Amino acid sequence: MGIRWRAILIVSGIILTLLSIFLYVTIVHEREVCERLIAERHRIAMAVTKNVREQTFDDYQKRIGSIARNRKNIIAAFAERDREKLEKFSVPIFNILHKENSYLDAFFFVLPDNRKFFCAHLPDNCENDVTTESLLVRAVNQDQEEKSGYEVDRRGLFYRIVRPVYTDDEFVGVMVLGIRAEQLLSSLRGVIGKHVYLAVKEEELQRAAMKTTETVPLGNYQIIGSEDGILSSVSDKEFSGKGTQRVAVDGKTFIFFSNLVLPDFSGREVAKIIMALDVTDEVASLKKIIFYAVALTLFLLLVSFFVLHFSFGKLINRIIVLNKSLEASNLDLEKKVKKRTENLQKEIEERQKTQQQLKMSLAELEVVNVDLTRKNSELDEFTYVASHDLQEPLRKLVSFSDLLRKDLGDDLPDRAATDLSFITDASLRMQNLVQALLDLSRSGRFELKMEVFPLRHCVEQAIAAVDLRVKETGATIVIDSLPDIYGDAAMLTQVYQNLLGNALKFVSGNHPEVHITMDTENGQPVFGVKDNGIGIRPEYTRQIFTPFKRLHGRDEYEGAGIGLSICRKIIERHGGVLWVESEYGKGTHFKFTLANRGDESAE
Repeated sequence: MGIRWRAILIVSGIILTLLSIFLYVTIVHEREVCERLIAERHRIAMAVTKNVREQTFDDYQKRIGSIARNRKNIIAAFAERDREKLEKFSVPIFNILHKENSYLDAFFFVLPDNRKFFCAHLPDNCENDVTTESLLVRAVNQDQEEKSGYEVDRRGLFYRIVRPVYTDDEFVGVMVLGIRAEQLLSSLRGVIGKHVYLAVKEEELQRAAMKTTETVPLGNYQIIGSEDGILSSVSDKEFSGKGTQRVAVDGKTFIFFSNLVLPDFSGREVAKIIMALDVTDEVASLKKIIFYAVALTLFLLLVSFFVLHFSFGKLINRIIVLNKSLEASNLDLEKKVKKRTENLQKEIEERQKTQQQLKMSLAELEVVNVDLTRKNSELDEFTYVASHDLQEPLRKLVSFSDLLRKDLGDDLPDRAATDLSFITDASLRMQNLVQALLDLSRSGRFELKMEVFPLRHCVEQAIAAVDLRVKETGATIVIDSLPDIYGDAAMLTQVYQNLLGNALKFVSGNHPEVHITMDTENGQPVFGVKDNGIGIRPEYTRQIFTPFKRLHGRDEYEGAGIGLSICRKIIERHGGVLWVESEYGKGTHFKFTLANRGDESAE
């Protein structure tokens, strides 16, 4: 065999090795991609299932709590052991709940000795003894604490919520709500898909002598909701009830997993949630990619062989020439790479230093923010407590000044009467300031009751609050078309009331004209209150939002100078901005924005 053929075989072997490595890496990579996609679907399905499992019955725990707190007639009838009254009051409640949710089909009352007293779902047929049927009821009767969990009784798998009942601090028994587990199955199928099932332990379901739902045996479990027939293709050996399993059914590939447990009140497993994810498309895509990779490898190998066979001589000569050229180029390239590497190393070191400094700055900023938040909270708390506690001594100062004036009567010297008047006026003025400070603190402390409502209602309520001032001044009020917004109606009413009060207060002798505005700036709604009053000088437009900052004496215009500060705090708590545009002597226009969340919240 000549050198040419040996070279061709050697090169062909190298190409074959490289192509084999390429094929192997491609297959491994695509298989990992496929497995990651399947694992991600599995993770999402598990997260959604866990969330739905936790939230499905939360509402009914609140409902039974509401019945225990608010339905005094039901509790009284149960305490008096009056079945007729209990039927009269509890059966309508059960009918409402059952109409809302057909899976809720048990509502009954149990005495402290574990005997059923009355069943709202079966008022004419109620078993007396539940000690062998419900360990949950026995536990609540013993501990007198609300509990919930999954149980199997004679009719099948239920989620039970058991709440102790008290009257005048005396324990009189328990209330029980029973919801069939199919409620959870229906909720999961509505979110994830139809291939969701409940697997009840065989020994648990043996107590369900009167079960209303068909089950299919699988391993040590009985399956609820297997009408689609998929589980009939899964053998007992293939299903262990643990981890994940890949099963081929009717030409499709499914991933079965049952990692989510449905526990009883003590945490003991009663049943599991089983899901089957259809991964046929992912598996088919993997097989398709592998087929194309194999075909491409064979094609490249064949092309390489023919290229080597017909042009190997020229190729060898060119390789020798190119090899020398490459050696020279490599030397030059190594020098450039070395120099570039050094430059890159310096850049990397500088960037690392910059990043380290940035991390330190961010850490310091976070500490400052936490400290500032704490100090603001402490300041609000101090302001609220101090303002609240100052009210009482001020009231006493005014009251005792009045008592002193009444006790002395005509014997009170004129100078003393004048001094008492000064004391009373100063105390009342101090009371107004403290009350204003308390209002400012409350505007930042109260929790916002956010909802979607017509903004015009706030404006109308604010106008009604200043109606006397409107009549006294003969003011004209014009209201633009206002939208529905998302916010706290009471707080925004206070904003409009304060702004309207200022518009009617700071008039210049002209006929007051107030315009409730609504414009759009940069695509965002801008609301406002515009007047034709005395206006504000440009150098004072920032100061007017400072608490207790007044531009006029108290003899000229009444007020504590706190209203605009409260307005700004309310608007900022709504995620908006409040500012003023004014021309001295020609009027003022207060404008504000709100966070644009109306549509999202309304949905």
